[in-house]
Amino acid sequence: MSTVAADLRAEYGDMPEAGKSSDPARIIAIVATIGAAFALLRLPYGYYTLLRVALCAASVFYIVRQLNVRFNGVVVVLTGLVVLYNPVWPVHLGSKWVWTLLNIATVVLFWMLSSRPTIDRTERAGQQ
Repeated sequence: MSTVAADLRAEYGDMPEAGKSSDPARIIAIVATIGAAFALLRLPYGYYTLLRVALCAASVFYIVRQLNVRFNGVVVVLTGLVVLYNPVWPVHLGSKWVWTLLNIATVVLFWMLSSRPTIDRTERAGQQ
């Protein structure tokens, strides 16, 4: 067992396994990956608006998931993604390559967060 996993287990006890196929975080990461992959094609503007809504919603999901653990720098980054992908006041960056790089970085972050073990604050309080 790695030292990080051992430290987490020592601090939080047994945690539900992250990254299972039925884990909502994993499903959201898969959907975001597929959406970002399709965004590489030439598609109607409506698709990119739908992708913007999906990535904004996914970012909000991961913020809530992170806040159940603790407030950290990831929450700040995810809040920036919510602002960037919000469909109400769209941010226009101009170049499709910039959006492609941002989409790839967003998907990588979602995969990292979906495989990170989490534990609810209320569960942690009950263990003490």
